[in-house]
Amino acid sequence: MYAFHAAISIRYWFAIDIAIRYRYRSYPALSIASSDIDSDPERTT
Repeated sequence: MYAFHAAISIRYWFAIDIAIRYRYRSYPALSIASSDIDSDPERTT
């Protein structure tokens, strides 16, 4: 039950994350900030 609920919550937050990223694209300033946050882990890897 917990695993099933966790899977749903993960998909829920994943959908929210995508929606937020699309909204950030509408604002250049936020888009730059989000891109910097996204590129940090990629550079470290």
